[in-house]
Amino acid sequence: MMNVTIQIPDHLQAEFEQRARERYGDAGPARALQEAIALWLETVAERDGLKAERALNNQVYRRLKGDLEREHQGKYVVIAHGALQGVGDTLEQVAGLATEARHRLVFRVGEAPPRRRERLWQMQRS
Repeated sequence: MMNVTIQIPDHLQAEFEQRARERYGDAGPARALQEAIALWLETVAERDGLKAERALNNQVYRRLKGDLEREHQGKYVVIAHGALQGVGDTLEQVAGLATEARHRLVFRVGEAPPRRRERLWQMQRS
């Protein structure tokens, strides 16, 4: 077990301790910190996994780009889980492919993709 001392602004510490005790009783602050740490660790692992999956999908795209441009110009493509998942004539035909993937590339071959797409919402996964 590790003992860690950190400085928290007084107003945050007071509110944290009050809410934690209301929720869990006298052991509330310790339990709430354990939950917060577990949640943070899960979030970091998820981000690291997403980053790795994104890198793998981008690597597959670079490897397949020439073939896709020769064989599937104007078609819609899905790359996920480090592999080509499918090709279709319309976005609707490929929209349901690899929907459980943390990261997937969905694009029309021959169109320049946007450099960066901003997420407008966060999808909850079960």
